[in-house]
Parts: sequence; structure tokens; C-alpha cells
Amino acid sequence: MKRARRTQDKDRQAPRDGEDLPLLSGSWRKIHSQTAAPAAGEKDTAEGGIGFFDWVFGWLHHFHRRTWNFFVGVLFLPFCWMLTDALFSTFARAHSHAIPIPFWQSHEFLMFAAGCAIWLVWFGISIWIWREPRPLRAYVLCHEFTHALTARIFGGRIREFRVTRDGGHIVTDRYNFVIALAPYLWPLPAIPVLAAWGIAARFPESMYHREWFLAALGLAWMFHITFTCWMLPIGQTDFHGPGVTFSFSVIYIVNVLLLTLCMVVLAPEITLGGWYDALVDCGTRFYTAVLKIIAAIWHHLAGK
Repeated sequence: MKRARRTQDKDRQAPRDGEDLPLLSGSWRKIHSQTAAPAAGEKDTAEGGIGFFDWVFGWLHHFHRRTWNFFVGVLFLPFCWMLTDALFSTFARAHSHAIPIPFWQSHEFLMFAAGCAIWLVWFGISIWIWREPRPLRAYVLCHEFTHALTARIFGGRIREFRVTRDGGHIVTDRYNFVIALAPYLWPLPAIPVLAAWGIAARFPESMYHREWFLAALGLAWMFHITFTCWMLPIGQTDFHGPGVTFSFSVIYIVNVLLLTLCMVVLAPEITLGGWYDALVDCGTRFYTAVLKIIAAIWHHLAGK
């Protein structure tokens, strides 16, 4: 697709849906949710074409950037495994009371899991009845608001904010991979629950209702996870800039870290230090196994 020439802010135009976006840009960029479609009759915003050498150098720059992002995404894959291994190896042996009971059977975890289960039931029912999850518009609103909020944190301005049941987008003058992936990284629906708990915790009697906050937190977190999983395989334009491999690796790592932090809060006897020790142990075992495989392959090839 032809790229628009750089102009003053008031004349800048957003690129068409699906155009690959750079990791950093000073021009206005349109960031979409998964269901957004190009507007009818939308045309290229470039005034005329681009030269052959400009096209070649642009393509080489694009190829170099995407290749680098893919390489970094592949390097993140071992961390995905190690973080998952550390999570399960730490909490599978956890006990949260003076009487030794498995952490997975503790009252705190069961209330959190109950909230997750309630949302999963509703998610499945909505897909069965309407062939799509509900409430879709609420998710699109959270999705685009997270884009906009993150863009503002990075100093960007929001020129357009659009939300419909079929999708939405924002147009901003700031773009990087954090802004593009923000809706998949941060569980925005959980923030009101945490804020409410932070206010209620000032009153001593609120401790008697702690389990309801845990259930609400589980429901909000599962809302984030299910919609994220539903959107990932559909072909998000959000991933065109960072690349699919890089995006999926970062999304997985951040969500596992958030889940780990949530579990640490639910199991007070488990500390971040204990989890870190488990992570180091998992990393040591992982790279020891990798080195043994490399050594075995080397000896096999050298023996021929």
C-alpha cells in the first residue's frame, strides 16, 4: 500500500486497516480492534506514487524490522516455558493454612476459581446462543480505551476514538509495541475490582467480605483472558507492527507474570523470593537439558 507523505499534524491521515505499522512513529496512526473493517470507499492517502528506490529501501527496512522482531520473539519462548514451570512447581506444593491443605483447595483459591468458573459458563453460553461472546461492545470499549490510555501514558494525543459492536479503533500520534499490545497485556476490568477492594480495606469489617472480592477478581481476570484467547487467532491488525511471534510471546509472558502475582497474593505464605528461587531452578534445569541435547547432537555428528 502507498504511504502518505509526512505533513503537518492537522493534515495527517491514518493508514488503511491492516497496514504494517512501525514500532515508533510521529505521524497519526490508526490502531484497530479485531473486528474492525475498512470503511467503504476508503482510498490511499498518498498524493501520487513513490519512487522505485524508496520502495526498495522501505521494503528492506520493513523486512529487517520484522525479522528482528521474529528473532526476539523466538528468544522469549524459553522464558514462556520457564515461567510456566515455575508457576506450577511453586504453587502445586503450596499450603495456605496452619493445617496443611493443598493451596488449590484453600478457601481463597476456591473463591477466585468460582469467579473464573462463573464467567467461563457465561462465555460458553453466549457463544452457544449467539455464536459470539457477550458483551462484545463492552470488550471493544475496554480494548480501545486501553490502547488510548497507554498511548496517553507514552505522551501521545488521541485524535479519534471509535467503538461499535463490530469493532473500533483509535487514531493517535504515538505508536510502539506496548501501545499495540496493551489490551492483551493489562487486565483492565480487574482495576475497578482492585480499586474497590483498596477502598473497602480501610474498614475492618470488610475482611469478612474478602471472598467476594476474590470472586469478582477471578471473574474480571477471566473476562480478560477469554476475550484475549478469542481474539488472538482471528488475525489481529494489532500484531502487524510487532509481528505475531513477538506479540504472542510477550502476551503470554506478561499474563503468566500477572497470574503468578495474583496467586502470590492469594497464598500469603508464598513469597516472591520463593517464586524467584523456583524460577532460577527451572531455568537451570531447562538450559542444562538444552546443553545435554546439543552435546549429544555434537557427539553424534562428530562420530560420523
